[in-house]
Amino acid sequence: PALSSLNAKLTTVPAGVVAVQDTLQYGAIGAGETARNANTVLLRSATQITKDSFKLGRGYKWTVSTQP
Repeated sequence: PALSSLNAKLTTVPAGVVAVQDTLQYGAIGAGETARNANTVLLRSATQITKDSFKLGRGYKWTVSTQP
């Protein structure tokens, strides 16, 4: 595989949002493969977070780390 593992951590969220579960972990990924994950990210907010606002990515930052 091109990577033996990959982690994606949600390191920044918009004001008023708390990342309760913030990390996605992936196993081996081959070159050119699409990685799928059964885990979920859990966010909490006093106001509704719409799918569209999350898809646009405004206010969210991910940090990705890999192991060759």
